[in-house]
Amino acid sequence: MLFAAIDEGDIEELGDIAWCGGIAWLLLDCGDSVRRERLRRREGWSEAMIDDALADAAALRVAVQRRVDTGAQSPGQIAQAILSWLHGADADGHAP
Repeated sequence: MLFAAIDEGDIEELGDIAWCGGIAWLLLDCGDSVRRERLRRREGWSEAMIDDALADAAALRVAVQRRVDTGAQSPGQIAQAILSWLHGADADGHAP
C-alpha cells in the first residue's frame, strides 16, 4: 500500500515497476474548503501552492472513482474504510 498524491500518468512515467503486481486506486479526499483550511495551517504554504493542490485534487477526482471523504469522517472511520477497501469492499463497505 502506498499513500501518495499521484495519478496514473505519474506511474506511467516510472515505467515497469517489477515489484508491483497490480495497482488499485482509492482517493482520500475532502472538499475544497476543508483542503484549503488544512493547507493554510501548514507553515510555508502560499496561496499559489494551495491553488495548485486544489487543482491536483480536482484532477484526481476525475481520475479516481473510489473515494473516502476525509473531511466528513473521523480518523477511525477513515481507517476502517481503507481496511474494508483493501479486503475487497468498496470505500463505503459494500462488497463488489
